[in-house]
Amino acid sequence: PVTAQASVVAPPVREPWRPGPPLLALVAGWVALFAWSGMVTQPLTFLVPTVMVALVMSLVGSGLRTLRLPAYVIAMVQALVGILGLNVVFAARESLLGLVPTQDSLREVFYVIGNGAATLNAYTAPVAVNPTHTRAFLMACGLLVLFSIDVLAFGVRRPPLVALPVLVTLSVPVSILNEALALPVFVGTALLFMRLLA
Repeated sequence: PVTAQASVVAPPVREPWRPGPPLLALVAGWVALFAWSGMVTQPLTFLVPTVMVALVMSLVGSGLRTLRLPAYVIAMVQALVGILGLNVVFAARESLLGLVPTQDSLREVFYVIGNGAATLNAYTAPVAVNPTHTRAFLMACGLLVLFSIDVLAFGVRRPPLVALPVLVTLSVPVSILNEALALPVFVGTALLFMRLLA
């Protein structure tokens, strides 16, 4: 008689959770965002919520990578976390239970971001008028920067490419504000970027 030999399938090996490198990349990008401080009179009103939402994005991404999911799936989930964060901060009243996005809440989010961009374009920096909307625009741009840093460094595993969004971020004071980049921001960002590449 022919006996079929049962094949033993080993369970998938999960990668160890290593949140350190993504958090380092997050801090590097966040320090670079301080270059935008001169655009508004109260920069911490967008810098603090930006890093809080980005922290959740980073931890979610690093946690999902332990499951060996495709990079595009992880990036999509992180993008949804970012949109959810913007929705909670700027459109909680229009959201279901103050958390779940609705059509009205998403419309409000896109409105305040667009109006914030128009306000920054219409007034000379540092802008003091329409603070909620300018904060929304700068927070959305900041989250986009931090999201791109995480995806480039750990999604496609090309840490040197992180220099692209970082350089764009640091170029804002020179191109828009017509002022030199603050030395502590430049030095801090450079040191953190080199540590990321090590």
